[in-house]
Amino acid sequence: MKEHFSVEAHGYCCTTDMILDVLLKASAECSSLEASCADLAEVADSNTIREYLNQAIKIKQLRQQEEQVNVALASCIPASMQRQGIEIAIDFHDEPFYGKEEATRKVMVRGQAKKGTTHFIRIATAYVIWRQVRLTWPCAISCPAKAPWKACNFCWNA
Repeated sequence: MKEHFSVEAHGYCCTTDMILDVLLKASAECSSLEASCADLAEVADSNTIREYLNQAIKIKQLRQQEEQVNVALASCIPASMQRQGIEIAIDFHDEPFYGKEEATRKVMVRGQAKKGTTHFIRIATAYVIWRQVRLTWPCAISCPAKAPWKACNFCWNA
């Protein structure tokens, strides 16, 4: 994962491995950074990890970072898995967005009120069931100017 993700931390209380552990736990359990930090022993405070992430993930480089995550996910797909004639399930997830910065508002979409907001980051993910195991294929962030089906083009190139 380290070779595909551009976050780095070399502090006395926060390391790159620690950040990746927290991110993977939060992703796998669909939880927050706060909850993941509280569950894991000997990790930095969630605000510290969030600061490192804010430094590493710049909105202007969102597409490059999205590509890095996709390469990391694609590298985990078994080489023996066939690439043609398989069924893929594609989901769109609207994650609540509470930000105020104009740059980050460019990637949000509007929707029905949920969890105290009508602003969301829409994420497209694809899943394949292979040998009774669900594999997550690369993901894409769907911007308001991007047609939903265009957000799914990443699947065919993975």
